[in-house]
Order: sequence, then structure tokens, then C-alpha cells
Amino acid sequence: MVGLSVAMAGGGLCLAHDTIARRLLDEGRLTAPFEHRAPMPEAYYLLLSPQAEETPGAVAFADWIRAEIAAEQHRA
Repeated sequence: MVGLSVAMAGGGLCLAHDTIARRLLDEGRLTAPFEHRAPMPEAYYLLLSPQAEETPGAVAFADWIRAEIAAEQHRA
């Protein structure tokens, strides 16, 4: 995240994935100099084993990460 820190301090440009930079852009701490966005075709998966589905901490984490993803998709 050094590149983002340098960009926020006015030291130049930084290329970053939107999931990393979105909050900084929304807060006005960074600005996007171009309209173009490169498509990012990667995917992430959350899998819980049957044992983990019975573990309160694992379930809480899975619920939290799903809520974060939903919120990010809503903002996009």
C-alpha cells in the first residue's frame, strides 16, 4: 500500500484494484485521473467445511465477508 500512500501525499499516480482504492476514492483522499477501468476477470470463493459451518467464529467471519462483498457490489 506504499504506492497508495505516496499517491495520497501528492507523489504521483498509483494503479490499484478498485476493491482496494474504492474507499479512498469515495472519501476524496484519491482521485481517478481517467474514466477508463480495466476489467478484472478474477473470482474469489468462500468455502466452509461442514465442521466450520458449526463453528461460531467461522460462521461470523463468513457472514461478515458476505456482507462486505454485498456492500461493495452495491457501491459499484
